[in-house]
Amino acid sequence: MATSRPQARAATTFQLEHTRLGPLTEFPGTWAGTGFNLISRPDFQDNQPFFLEINGTLENLAFTLIGGDIPNRGSFQKDAFLHGVTYLQQVADCVTHGALHIEPGLWIHIPPTTVPSVTESTVVRQGTIPHGDSLLAQSTLIDTVATEPTINPVFSVPFTDTVIPGLNAKATNPITNVTYLAQFTNRTL
Repeated sequence: MATSRPQARAATTFQLEHTRLGPLTEFPGTWAGTGFNLISRPDFQDNQPFFLEINGTLENLAFTLIGGDIPNRGSFQKDAFLHGVTYLQQVADCVTHGALHIEPGLWIHIPPTTVPSVTESTVVRQGTIPHGDSLLAQSTLIDTVATEPTINPVFSVPFTDTVIPGLNAKATNPITNVTYLAQFTNRTL
């Protein structure tokens, strides 16, 4: 006797599921705009450690509601039901329209739990970048911040790392070649 499986997973309405997203409530939808990207990349063509790439960008970020409970199987408490959105971030060069970045992932709202006892909601972001990087970030929520963040100056000159034989350590060596550094310091290039 054959059994038939349902054709689709039952999901709640958008209006009801939307309220379960907690701080992610405003995420669903597609966001588009322009931006700016600056990155030092390896320079194999000119046999230099790096070259400075600067791009104006076209950016598209789409969030899609996950239409129902995401059961998180508990070991010490009953299942916690999570709610969230999938996302796809796409960044392209504004002149050539060539792809610069693509990143699929999830944003998940985790309700308070009893074991472990967490009385605040938690937000988790999981992302994957196809060239091999992935990330998992988790945080409890802070409603307000009293002041702006302090961002201290950093040493931004490109550097190379040299392995120190026998010590299993690296020494950071700033690149001092004036011609090479011109792409970072000469505003007329």
